[in-house]
Amino acid sequence: MTSIELLDHKLLRYTRLVKKNAKLISERSQKIADERKPFDFSWGICKNMVRIIYKPDISKLINNRDLLKIMKLYKLARKTHKWLGIVLSLILCNISVTGLLMLEKKEYEWIQPSTRTGTEGTINDFINMQKVFEVAFAQGYESFQGLEFIDRVDFRPEERVFKVRSRKNYMEMQIDAVSGAVLNISTRRSDFYENLHDGSFFGQIMHGKLMPIVAVANLTLVATGLYLWLSPKLKRKKTQNTPSR
Repeated sequence: MTSIELLDHKLLRYTRLVKKNAKLISERSQKIADERKPFDFSWGICKNMVRIIYKPDISKLINNRDLLKIMKLYKLARKTHKWLGIVLSLILCNISVTGLLMLEKKEYEWIQPSTRTGTEGTINDFINMQKVFEVAFAQGYESFQGLEFIDRVDFRPEERVFKVRSRKNYMEMQIDAVSGAVLNISTRRSDFYENLHDGSFFGQIMHGKLMPIVAVANLTLVATGLYLWLSPKLKRKKTQNTPSR
């Protein structure tokens, strides 16, 4: 006996029983849900089946295969939602934690060093870029040994300071734009959290290929969650609004 024939057989049995005892229908539906035969029914689906059986028009429903399609779609959405949630849980936790740290980075010195203020002076007093590199390389730090170690130089004219960032160990050196003195050398952990957040810490494949897939998977998670939440409500509303003969 095929799955469709077995489903039709059970619906016909329900139709006969409903004329005798409605309570027996509910108990039988609960038993099928507990045994999970022949499909993995949830108790909510079984209750919806009981409501459908109360319709006088049951003979048309039994011959219609749309019910089986809806049940398969519901089951597929539930499995998709569950496994996407399991797979994405660690990634979502990482995005949430690192995102929170980046939001609060300017509030805590250990996440991102605050911007120091340089000596008073005009634009004519600012040192050139060559001088900035000479000062950085002269400090003897492993992270500042040559141009190949430099990621970028950030200039803040209002504070009159150069921020020299290293590619190694997320180090940052702040240099006075007027006097050329070193104002601060510390670790920018915010850059590390940013790389974790967007996946670039794990390589270009993770950042450029997998993270867009994660974004689409998140949207799918939302869509399946909305379907699983709204579908029973819409079916219940439709059943209530159907006039009885």
